[in-house]
Amino acid sequence: ARRKNLPADGARVVSDSDQGLTVQDLTIEQRGRTGSRRLVDDVTVRAQTGRITLVVGESGCGKSLIAAAATGLIPAGLNAPGTVTVAGHTFAVGDTKTWRRLRGHRVGLVPQSAIGSFTPVRTVGSQLRETVLRLHDDTSDPGAVLRALADPVELPRAALDLFPHELSGGLAQRAAIAAALAGKLTALVAEHGAAGVEPAAVVHHDMSATTSADPDGRRYWQERNRLWCAARHGSALGV
Repeated sequence: ARRKNLPADGARVVSDSDQGLTVQDLTIEQRGRTGSRRLVDDVTVRAQTGRITLVVGESGCGKSLIAAAATGLIPAGLNAPGTVTVAGHTFAVGDTKTWRRLRGHRVGLVPQSAIGSFTPVRTVGSQLRETVLRLHDDTSDPGAVLRALADPVELPRAALDLFPHELSGGLAQRAAIAAALAGKLTALVAEHGAAGVEPAAVVHHDMSATTSADPDGRRYWQERNRLWCAARHGSALGV
């Protein structure tokens, strides 16, 4: 049986065997009184099932806009022709009706500002529980689902009782990943906070993390392991 939240108005079935995420022929323009400015120029990104795909570039090159396109969150005022394919269904980047059915359920997002993605006046656990209930309306034990989300990303149970401002940066990121993994994902899109880091340095850490003994290498490898939790069941796109 086909899940009711997958086929959406405007979506076209291209292949039931294609379970990854593809952003095809993406161009993003900002239009003003004096003309238009191209922010992203004819980009195609494919994140294959079971693999992690990284988009690397200097600050301001459009990585966050590509992530926005891959999750249906293009800012207002921008024109973004292009298509997205998720779980074999192809639709326009700006198809908001389709995105309402897919975002969270089949495409998860880990934002660059993890703490900012949570409401400050509620505990992290209560917000994760609400996410579980919204995405799993058939579950009889949301607490069990919540624990199953927290454990793989090494989010301590005690952290669930804290407010977002009480979390360290690392714990906030783990909580954001747990929230993004709450759906039955085809793909996870994650923004990496690397402002001011040269692309070559990011690639170097990525390539050396498996063998490096320095603390930075270990931390980076742990982050990749948390993304791999999603990649085992779908695809992961890191920007």
